[in-house]
Amino acid sequence: MCSSKCMRRCSLFAFVVIGSLALLASFRYTQTPGKGDRCPNGKTPTASLHVNGSTQNRGPVTLVVVTCAGGMEMTMTSLKSAVAFSRAPLRLILYADVENIKRLQDRIMQWPASVFTRITYDLRLVTFPKEDFKKWKQLFRPCSTQRLFLPDILPNEDVVLYVDADTLFLHPVEDLLEAFEKMNERHLMALVHEIEDEATNWYHQHGKTPYIPPFGVNAGVMLINLT
Repeated sequence: MCSSKCMRRCSLFAFVVIGSLALLASFRYTQTPGKGDRCPNGKTPTASLHVNGSTQNRGPVTLVVVTCAGGMEMTMTSLKSAVAFSRAPLRLILYADVENIKRLQDRIMQWPASVFTRITYDLRLVTFPKEDFKKWKQLFRPCSTQRLFLPDILPNEDVVLYVDADTLFLHPVEDLLEAFEKMNERHLMALVHEIEDEATNWYHQHGKTPYIPPFGVNAGVMLINLT
């Protein structure tokens, strides 16, 4: 007989499997994408933006995701969930290491042409300070510290939404932009608390550096104001 912990794990696994299948089913495979935005190797897989409905006048939502080491499948699931639930145009800025950047492009190019009527993407190699490149890349999870340098490497952006590769969207991405309306010129980013349970809170159990009380913050989803 499974323990309660085992049952929770089984339920979580079932949820991920069902959610992934639902996302795959939401994509209808048609012809290859048309021409549009830039990508490595001179390929142009995207098309001009056009959205019907109440979001047609909304500007593109800029989503930043980082993929390194073995995070490819998580990244693809996250991106598919963002595309499946959003109705506004999406602009994806995707950072990846050398081992994954070509694989990431190949996987995205398999999406149906209909997706690229409102999606553009830009693939970029991860970048860290040259003096401690390997240290920064491997600190915490591979390439997770790339988010710390976004204000420096995205000088031409106004507002972006950064998410970890293991983030699964169940609502439109554009709904999160309402938080920017509550920010002023003094605010750099918006985050939420780490899990609000002292018994399982990561900072309470493992944190060795100062954190914002009482629970710390979760940097897996960050709304960043770069203006």
